[in-house]
Amino acid sequence: MTRQPLRDRDAPGLRYLRGRGNRRVRKVRRLRGLLRVWKVLLWHLVPAALLVLGGIRGIRHLASSTSFALETVEVQGALRTTPTAIAARLQPFLGDNLPELDLEEVAARVAQDPWVLQASVKRVFPHTLRVIVTERTPAAWAVLDGLVQLVDETGVAIGPVGSDAREFPVLTGLDALGSDARRAALQRGVRAVGRLRQATRSWIEDVSEMDLSLSDRIGVVTREPGPLVLLDPEEAERNVGPYLELRREIEDDVGPIASVDLRWRDRIAVLPLSETKLESN
Repeated sequence: MTRQPLRDRDAPGLRYLRGRGNRRVRKVRRLRGLLRVWKVLLWHLVPAALLVLGGIRGIRHLASSTSFALETVEVQGALRTTPTAIAARLQPFLGDNLPELDLEEVAARVAQDPWVLQASVKRVFPHTLRVIVTERTPAAWAVLDGLVQLVDETGVAIGPVGSDAREFPVLTGLDALGSDARRAALQRGVRAVGRLRQATRSWIEDVSEMDLSLSDRIGVVTREPGPLVLLDPEEAERNVGPYLELRREIEDDVGPIASVDLRWRDRIAVLPLSETKLESN
């Protein structure tokens, strides 16, 4: 009888024992690996958590501390308005904690000044707000509700004209318009002033009044006696240059002129004063 080798007889049991042993080893190795990972994580996370906690405590301290109370408002760029006027608008913020101030709210309060187009605000620790102002640029005068107001390049009324104000063309014919139509007419008027100043700098200085009552024309009255000049509302400079070059010849040929219409492209339409007299008779 042939005897089976011992290792062959015991192979199933040995395999079973070896499998259980391997599982224990793997579990121990995994446990050790997890412990190493946790040690690394704790090594980094604990200092980070302490740093975040310190930051939170610092922010809370800044928010509740009186060490950064607003005491001074520093204003730059205020020429037509004054730094004192701007600072007066920010009086309600004095004593507030500087880190907690809503800078957009502060800028909006500054922009309530009629002369301020926009404002930027920054904190200057420990106790100062710095306000940088961009002011509106005067472009014309306008008769609004019976008062002569100074208006800027966007057609916004700045305030009553002072005795020391520079003279501009006066925009008229606005009081009979509704609010939306008035706003649109003001924008057309100041835009026309800008275009005329750029195209015919000398002639705009002679313009006294610009009637904006009709949306399809701008009626211009000059300081020196002369005809009523009708301009295109969207292209006010159209034909002005040629008319200024030819007006002496036109007057010599036609005689006294009641009005000149420059709205048509490449055409100057003239109404002699004699014809208006005939019509009135």
